[in-house]
Amino acid sequence: MKKCALFCVLLGWGMGTLFAGEGAERVMKALSPWTTQGTTLVVHVDLQELRLRDTFHEGLNAIKPVFKRTLTGENEITLALKSVEQVLDAIEDRIEIVQKAGGRDLFVLVDTGDLSMPVYLVLPVTTKDEASLQAVEEIVNDFPNVPQASQAWMEQYFHAGRYNDAVVFVPSQSAIEKDLKADYIKMFFGRKEFAPNEKFAAAFAQTEGCSVELAFVMNDFIAGMIPGLLEMARQNEDFPLMIPPDNVVIRGLDRVALGVDPCTNQLKLSILSKTDKSARNLGRVYEKWQTQALAMAEEEADGDPMQTALMCDMMEVYFTLLEPTVEGNRLFWDFAAMPEKFPTLQNVSSAPAVMVAGMAMGLLLPAVQSSREAARRTLYANHFKQVALAMLNYEAMHQAYPLPYTVDSEGKPLHSWRVQLLPFIEQYAMYEKIRLDEPWDSEWNRQFHNLCPAIFKHPALDLAPEEATIGVVVGDDTVFPAPQPGKNHGVKIGAISDGMINTILLVECEAVCWMDPRGDVSYEEAKKGLVSTFPTISFAAFCDGSVHSLSSLLDFDVLDNLLRRNDGNAVNSNDYER
Repeated sequence: MKKCALFCVLLGWGMGTLFAGEGAERVMKALSPWTTQGTTLVVHVDLQELRLRDTFHEGLNAIKPVFKRTLTGENEITLALKSVEQVLDAIEDRIEIVQKAGGRDLFVLVDTGDLSMPVYLVLPVTTKDEASLQAVEEIVNDFPNVPQASQAWMEQYFHAGRYNDAVVFVPSQSAIEKDLKADYIKMFFGRKEFAPNEKFAAAFAQTEGCSVELAFVMNDFIAGMIPGLLEMARQNEDFPLMIPPDNVVIRGLDRVALGVDPCTNQLKLSILSKTDKSARNLGRVYEKWQTQALAMAEEEADGDPMQTALMCDMMEVYFTLLEPTVEGNRLFWDFAAMPEKFPTLQNVSSAPAVMVAGMAMGLLLPAVQSSREAARRTLYANHFKQVALAMLNYEAMHQAYPLPYTVDSEGKPLHSWRVQLLPFIEQYAMYEKIRLDEPWDSEWNRQFHNLCPAIFKHPALDLAPEEATIGVVVGDDTVFPAPQPGKNHGVKIGAISDGMINTILLVECEAVCWMDPRGDVSYEEAKKGLVSTFPTISFAAFCDGSVHSLSSLLDFDVLDNLLRRNDGNAVNSNDYER
């Protein structure tokens, strides 16, 4: 359930994005001198269009009226925001340094042809001014809010220098002295065979106009890894969706382009497959996942009609809105066409409105689940209440509580206290049929195992017909000491010297056959912590018939005092009530 709710919230957030476009030719002109046949991933940042500080301030000004108390004065949140602002200021200052040197583009490249050190950064510049170049080389130094140890590591293992018409940044596996860094950079790039990779041109053409772009290109090395990775996913039983055949992935993901622009709220995603057929096969995977997701939603709803309807409706809406358009060998996502898929959304004037609606629907599901759990808690507490009242009625008739279990003349266990309580929970007819002088699991008595009264059961658990989850604590100083032969009833009220309101009568127990005389909780087990079937709480009924939700973090000494009927330690309800 939580997985589905989180899935819905994240997709709802993603719907607030649109497409736009500009400039792939310029990007490729700057990139081409730095790619090799092994280059598989390139991240491009257009420093001229990346206005992080302005975007941050616009967003902050938008939320200040909503979070006016949180964002007023000096507190942890406002201090954190100031730290973010300092970092953004530092980034803007360094972007200005790069621009003064004639630079605009930042490239991060991953080259599988050199696995010893596959990642490097390139900042193409036009200036020949030594001071300007030196300033660009130092942009990673003295960055605000970077720990001194991290800064020292970067100085030893992350090296700035110049190669061709660019300032470059390359890592190393071992520390390199300052006077040897220029030689290391020359050696690093000297062994590469640079050649334009036209696949990147086709990928970046899909994300024109975005200030941050990512392009992935399939190569032989990645294609060789995919079968093993997919097989690992197939062996993972926790992965809920169908894993496609190897060739569908390899040929389908020939090129992938992702473009983001935080300033204009843009997101572009395109997948270019090897052939039209490869693209159609990849589209069928999406359709198969949609079918599986709907089946998962129905399964996780536990048969609840309301939850089933809500989850399936949300899944279907999200998958329909996020369904890719397939044109030839290209799959792409165009949120601007969203209203065409749902005519009733034609009047939605902005993507943020849909984003909010999607998030609201995603958040509604946990709310529904929470209300269901609250209802189950209430029902379970009511079960405890009914059993506790039956105990009090038993005590009123017999002047004592029932035994934890009955025994024969030799002390062998016969029946649980639950059987003794049957006449007091409107189950007298069954009580008369049970042979009380025979063990609970005799051939005759086994016919009653599957007839466990509902009030002994947890309402939210998938229990077998014979299983009960409300029990007692058996121990010398509890309300239910182990019985002795010849005794028909248990402890009298007068023996509960600590008081009825201070002594536990019933607790949650592991699922057990309701007639089993040895299916309750021992005092030694109980004092180490009670069984809990709800997060953070465990239900218990006290001798006065009251029902309490005890904290799972209950102090063991307090718990011990509640379990014992005559230890002389009265307990304040503030010490145990959650």
